[in-house]
Amino acid sequence: MWRQDSTTAAPPRAKLSRAAVRWALVALVGHLTVATIAEALAVSWHTANDAVLAGAVGS
Repeated sequence: MWRQDSTTAAPPRAKLSRAAVRWALVALVGHLTVATIAEALAVSWHTANDAVLAGAVGS
């Protein structure tokens, strides 16, 4: 049974951690494509794109 509090790592029901979203935003500014970011994070393009969009507006 898992008993460690992980709410600081990611919001409830998040697909990526806050650190992964922050990395994705920095990578996007550094001119990586969403496809490349998704591949590096081992997620689908849509998951990466949704995370970047949500992270960009701070939600």
